[in-house]
Amino acid sequence: MQEQGKVTLSAIEAELETPGLLPAGIERLKALARALHDQVGDITELVGPVLGVATPAAGGGSLPRGIVEYIQFLYRDWSWETDGNGENQQALSAVQKVLGPGGLGRTLVVGQS
Repeated sequence: MQEQGKVTLSAIEAELETPGLLPAGIERLKALARALHDQVGDITELVGPVLGVATPAAGGGSLPRGIVEYIQFLYRDWSWETDGNGENQQALSAVQKVLGPGGLGRTLVVGQS
């Protein structure tokens, strides 16, 4: 995840070097870069102990291990609330029902249905 963040950040920085960018486009790219940096930092802080480490692959290089192998599913699943699916709202309602008014603060819930 951190390496992918670096690659994406480099791509954004390269886009910033494109001649003729309008000021609004430059600001959007800068905002995207800041958001990417913050997002990688937040995820690393929250799930750092279970991020896993790269392990040697048969053909050289390395294979990622840990929760970051599946992070794209987290984003995918939380973007599918269209078309009346309601799965995320049902899960949230179930948690709120047992939680009561206290709240959990900043909490990451990872599970499988």
